[in-house]
Amino acid sequence: MMTFADYKAQVFNDAREAIREAAARIDDWSRMYDELFVDDGVTGNASGSHTFSRAAALENVRGLLGDAEFAAEADGQGYGLDVFGLDPEGLDVTARCIALACVSRELEGVYEAERTPEAE
Repeated sequence: MMTFADYKAQVFNDAREAIREAAARIDDWSRMYDELFVDDGVTGNASGSHTFSRAAALENVRGLLGDAEFAAEADGQGYGLDVFGLDPEGLDVTARCIALACVSRELEGVYEAERTPEAE
């Protein structure tokens, strides 16, 4: 079971790894963000599943029920409360996409650090 805080932490860590692997070939933050948004290892948005397991997704999203921070972010990002009517994998992916938007500023800093050559 994951709270929205857990989602944000997991998405941040997964995205940080994806950035480390791709920053050398992607020269613009908006393109990098778009890549992260559809990366199955970060959000699951490309395939519609991050876990590739309905049972695992169901276990993950149980913590979102009653999570006021998640409900407010979903509503604020235009998903509305209808998000809770999604199937478990859909809700899991949507929560990861919302979490990505929440941590994008910090991830942009990670991206910039990866793109900046270290001083010798």
